Amino acid sequence: MKRALSLMLLAAFLVVPIVASAGVPPKVLAAVLEAYPPAQDHRALHTAYEQPDPAKMRGFAVVEKGGIPAERARFYISWSDYDYRGAVVRVGDGDGISTRRGGSYTYLKRGDVMAVAGVKEFNRTIYLKLLSSDVYVPENRAKEKHHSRVTVMLGFDFPKEVLDRDDAGEVLRVIGEWVKPFGTLKAAEAYAEGLIPPAAAPALADGKRPPAALTEKERMKALEEKIDAARRDLDSAEKELGVLKRSKSE
Repeated sequence: MKRALSLMLLAAFLVVPIVASAGVPPKVLAAVLEAYPPAQDHRALHTAYEQPDPAKMRGFAVVEKGGIPAERARFYISWSDYDYRGAVVRVGDGDGISTRRGGSYTYLKRGDVMAVAGVKEFNRTIYLKLLSSDVYVPENRAKEKHHSRVTVMLGFDFPKEVLDRDDAGEVLRVIGEWVKPFGTLKAAEAYAEGLIPPAAAPALADGKRPPAALTEKERMKALEEKIDAARRDLDSAEKELGVLKRSKSE
């Protein structure tokens, strides 16, 4: 009898942490899916070699806060897979955004229009898989040869107490402060056109900001981006050279 009671208490003890560490409540996830309906899955959501089918795109979002890191598609001999760079907003913890190490291809600006390619959840984090509505040409990369749509897996890591309240309205409010949802591309573009871009630092004749206007973080970011671009160009050149050598030997 005592053994059976001990086993029951142990089972109850083990169940409590599982319930307490539950992830996103179904009601909250359903509200996010309704506000940000993901596209019907098709190959163009995964590779820049294909063009997205407008009939399969269901939800769009306009960037409200700039500074979200994003990546272009991989390019070898031709366009390949998209790189949905993970970027997570720590809600309530200064609302900072973290991402993997290494400079990103670009940073989204306020007013950029994105298509919702997918919605995922893991533990207390809700992810929006975003794909730019068109080919994206960053100002500092306008002279580069290859441009594609850009992508990001934008996550929102909510505090336990927010999700415990099952407060879908609060979750949507927080996400909407970063990316505002729209049901059609036309509505998203109309809203984006009305946004007033934040004041920029004085520009030089070539369109670049003077060195004094750049913070140390911005200078480091610019250098990392230059290094990444050089590495990509070198990889692309090496692959193209390999193809030429093979075709010549054949």
